Amino acid sequence: MGDDTDHAPDEIADQVAAARRAARRRMLDDVFGEVLPEVTRDEIDDGQSRAVDLDQWYRDNRPPHHD
Repeated sequence: MGDDTDHAPDEIADQVAAARRAARRRMLDDVFGEVLPEVTRDEIDDGQSRAVDLDQWYRDNRPPHHD
């Protein structure tokens, strides 16, 4: 009697969780609009290196009163 009914509660729980996530997302979209992307820019690999010379950045942005 070890058929697929053993997994049914897990599948139902997954479906309920997915439905709750979808409902929460719809509620947030209703309140805030769809301004929150699923993936942010820092999560996207655009092929460009984002290596920055931080010392140079600090020198370029040093306030005048620190001279």
